[in-house]
Formats: sequence, C-alpha cells, structure tokens
Amino acid sequence: MSHTPAAVQATITSVAPGQRIQKINPGHRFAGRVYHIYLDAPEGSRLLTVDEHGTLLDDAVVILFSEMPPAVQAAARTAVSGQLQVCRQSLIRPQPTYLVDYLLGDEELVFAIIEANGFIRAVIGYADEDPD
Repeated sequence: MSHTPAAVQATITSVAPGQRIQKINPGHRFAGRVYHIYLDAPEGSRLLTVDEHGTLLDDAVVILFSEMPPAVQAAARTAVSGQLQVCRQSLIRPQPTYLVDYLLGDEELVFAIIEANGFIRAVIGYADEDPD
C-alpha cells in the first residue's frame, strides 16, 4: 500500500476500514493510472478500483457464476472466448452490473462488464507495466 499515492490510500482506508488487503495491482485506463485493490471482506472477496486521484471507480464483491441472473450467465458465455476466472457484482453502479474475468491463452486477463439484462457494455484488457 505504501507504493500507492496518498489519495488512493485515503480512499482504501475510508471505503474498507480494517479489511485485509490481499494485493494491489496497478494498471491504466483512459485517463491515467488505476489501482485494483483485492480485499478480504466480511461479505467475501472484494475488489476496489481506484484512480490515481483517489476516486472510487468500482466496488465489487465476488459471487458464484450460478448467482448471476440467467441473462448475464448467457452473455458471459459469449462475451469472450476464454476461460472464466471470477465473477463479481458491482456495489456502486446505478443498475445491477456484473464484471466477469476471463483468461485468454495462458496469461492474458480481460474482463467483461455485463448489465443485468445481458447487455455486454464492454470487454477490457487489464493493462499493466508490461509493454507487450
């Protein structure tokens, strides 16, 4: 956590006080650097996405594939031709939204943002420090 900006640290502390951090993965989005913070939370595994200015972009809990609505399950099966990794439900988006991680090949992670009605809003790769 000491390798993140003070604004990111403040957001983590205010949004998830006392929760154990599993890991923090830096990445990039359209407007700059973001941090994916994986937590052990009372409700289960949790993922915060925070930009470099401390803005909370998403807060999601891990759920089972079978816990997602049928329309989301169907969309998840067709969103990406990769191996399903983890499913999360966003806690801060205005309508029920699900984030589904996939593994392409042996190491490339991507995620799909799928609305409760099955609409695939986006499929995005996780950018990291590797220039490949």
